[in-house]
Amino acid sequence: MEFPYLHLIVNGKGRSSAMGPTAAITTDQMVSMIDGSATATYTLIAATKQAGVIVGDTIILAMVFQATDVAGGVTFTGSYTVVGGTGRFAGAKGSGVVAGSAFLVGPSNGVGSFTLSGALSGPGE
Repeated sequence: MEFPYLHLIVNGKGRSSAMGPTAAITTDQMVSMIDGSATATYTLIAATKQAGVIVGDTIILAMVFQATDVAGGVTFTGSYTVVGGTGRFAGAKGSGVVAGSAFLVGPSNGVGSFTLSGALSGPGE
């Protein structure tokens, strides 16, 4: 992607009330450097153990958000929709709001966090 878009790849770790210890990964986050509008598809991977083996059930989220410049980084707010899942989250549905911040700590890396608030239901619920 070229100007005026910023393409971000994110690898993060956190904790989810629905998933426990969780990895959050995106390879397609796009942010407009003109107006701060942004989109991303995040895969959340639950690192849970079953019979001593780590199983990676996933939830896939489509996010649309607005980034706002602050000193050293950005804050952002927007919405997400559950668009897929695997394992115990196969057929999951849901949506809600996303909010967070990110700050640069070098020319090609940073630190950030986000929270998701909303609903998650299984197939047929």
